[in-house]
Amino acid sequence: LATTKPLLCSTCPLGTFQPLIHLDPNITCQLCPAGLFILDDAVNGTLHSSAQSCFNFCPRGRAYVNQTTPCSVCAAGRFQNTSSDTPNATCQACPSGRYLADAGVDPANHTSLNNCLACAPGTFAPSQSSASCEICPGGKHTAAGTAGNVQCLNCAPGKSNNDKAETPTEHDNEKDCDDCPPGQISREGDTFCFTCPAGWTNSSDNASTPCLRCAKGRKSSSDSFSCEACLRGEYNPEKGRAYCLPCLPGTFGNVSGLIACSNCPKGKSSNTSGETSCRDCDAG
Repeated sequence: LATTKPLLCSTCPLGTFQPLIHLDPNITCQLCPAGLFILDDAVNGTLHSSAQSCFNFCPRGRAYVNQTTPCSVCAAGRFQNTSSDTPNATCQACPSGRYLADAGVDPANHTSLNNCLACAPGTFAPSQSSASCEICPGGKHTAAGTAGNVQCLNCAPGKSNNDKAETPTEHDNEKDCDDCPPGQISREGDTFCFTCPAGWTNSSDNASTPCLRCAKGRKSSSDSFSCEACLRGEYNPEKGRAYCLPCLPGTFGNVSGLIACSNCPKGKSSNTSGETSCRDCDAG
């Protein structure tokens, strides 16, 4: 008991104790050691009579707050499994790939690592202390039959998955990655397939660069799966061009795949575009 002036004894408040029998008006109640507390608030003096009165340890599923506050239930994504004689009890984080949804409501849901549930197939938890698992985004999946995933895997080049994190069962197996339609390609982890633009060609064996520019002297249309050599009488001096240019008058192209046309030799000429040969000049 503490004293007040005039000499009146009062019961110690929350989280404090006073072990002496005395008549000293300057003696006050002492705060419990960190990690311990007394919840009685100046009602029963016998509960504040010594340091041993500060014995209320946090039970499993709850964490220490301070000397005057009841232990709090662990937050979502955390648990507390220590014995009842451990001071300064703190909640531990559920590991990555697991979750605990209860948000500090029922301590029974926070007493063990087993309360941290493994993320179901098609979902993942990339960080600790997760309250829920995320569905894999488009273009990704988890390995078949696996739970507790911390990340999702990319669909392979030439495949796609366009479910945008809406349905877990659309991401729980590599088979959820669909083959691209004929004439289309995709990069690793793509949500959709696409056609290479005109002037480019498919290179689906390269996950980072699935489309390559056609070389000089070649062309491709947007619906073509390969580059074609420019025809005779045509040329293409640039990479990635969708079309070839006709040889200009005075020049010719007698082979395919040219990057430049040749000038007609002396005594010969070509009067129109796209010529494959030059003709003798007229007399005079």
